[in-house]
Amino acid sequence: MFNLKIKKSKYFLRYFNNLFMRHLEVREAFIKEQNISNYTYELKYGSVRADIVEKRNKIIITYEIKAEGDSFFRLKKQLDNYSDFSNRIFIIIPKSKFNSTLKWLKKNNYKNIGIYAYFQIEPKNQLL
Repeated sequence: MFNLKIKKSKYFLRYFNNLFMRHLEVREAFIKEQNISNYTYELKYGSVRADIVEKRNKIIITYEIKAEGDSFFRLKKQLDNYSDFSNRIFIIIPKSKFNSTLKWLKKNNYKNIGIYAYFQIEPKNQLL
């Protein structure tokens, strides 16, 4: 067992809150854009949590959001767990991550995972 000490800084907290808000903004915009009505979010399954789970005509569709600052570190475990209960799985990513996501999916032999790519227009003079 080890002791992990995290030094809190105003910059980190603002950065974290900014990423978290963007994740929520992406989720809400996606739900609205795709006209998803029968869903839940942050569904815990085992040790992972699905961002959006939709039920459409007896089909379960799971969506995993990866924001600009996210990595693929947990993605394999997430996708493997989602496949236990989902008929379809999609990853929602920034357009800038499209090629790296596609390579990662091919490298890890995921052939039936869909991708939604979005782009975000940053407001001018935005402070962290």
